[in-house]
Amino acid sequence: MTRPFRLRACEWVLIAHFGFAAVRAAPRACWTWFVAVALFAAAGSAALAFQESRTGRRAFAIARDWFPLPFLLIGYWSVDWFRNGRVTNGFQDSWVVLDRFLLRECGVKAAIEILGPVLPFTLELCYSLLYPLPGLALVFLYLGGRRKDAPLFLLVLLLASFTSDTLMPMFPSTDPRLRFPGEDLPSWLTPTRALNLGLLENLDIRLSVFPSGHVTVGFATAFGILLAWPERKRLGAVSVLIACVVSVAAVYGRYHYVVDVLSGAAVSLAAAGLVAVVNRRPATDRTKLQPAIHGQYHS
Repeated sequence: MTRPFRLRACEWVLIAHFGFAAVRAAPRACWTWFVAVALFAAAGSAALAFQESRTGRRAFAIARDWFPLPFLLIGYWSVDWFRNGRVTNGFQDSWVVLDRFLLRECGVKAAIEILGPVLPFTLELCYSLLYPLPGLALVFLYLGGRRKDAPLFLLVLLLASFTSDTLMPMFPSTDPRLRFPGEDLPSWLTPTRALNLGLLENLDIRLSVFPSGHVTVGFATAFGILLAWPERKRLGAVSVLIACVVSVAAVYGRYHYVVDVLSGAAVSLAAAGLVAVVNRRPATDRTKLQPAIHGQYHS
């Protein structure tokens, strides 16, 4: 059975982000890279949407759920293409004041290490487990019979993540463990910290740490779950708790400043709030938006 061809709201966000990035990068050599990614995002999204509308097969609907996820990493890694060779140390020199106050004066670092390596190990473990978190959230939606709400979850996730990616080049900065070497570093080199350090050394961007991409994804995943599956408040609460633990790990591990964490959470909250407002408009005003946001044309 054929259905109307329609792109989801999250797919429009995906296409718009890389299209805007291509325009933004026009004077640079990386312009062709962003054009290629934008065209691939648009072609892939349109092709899957067309096949689902033409055949009505569930497989194409599921493929549409997973197609945007790799672009989270592509968008994040692409931030480095906007490097202009300048890092404004004034940002970090003011940001680190709050970190020092919390870690030293308020005793946060000492409290985390009061049980030896136990809490540091756990914090670093949560930080590393964030990478598969969006995919796991989708799996939970599937297992709970809420696959039709996957587009709503993805809309929050993509909107928050791509907003963070867009903001990063505006605040070129270096993470505190490199900007202030040896200052307030964890006392324990746990296996999970060694893993995170290895991943960051080899796979992280160098242009900016503001807002925190880790924290943005963590809270966006949590808020997306809360909107897509409001009946499972316990799952939403656990997701928010994980995002909070990741935030603490980011500051304790000196991967980010406190302001990075707060800005990442704020970006995610703003994205979720915008989606919630649009999604809860009066039914007469929302009729045309619901198929795109919720993916109601799934089989």
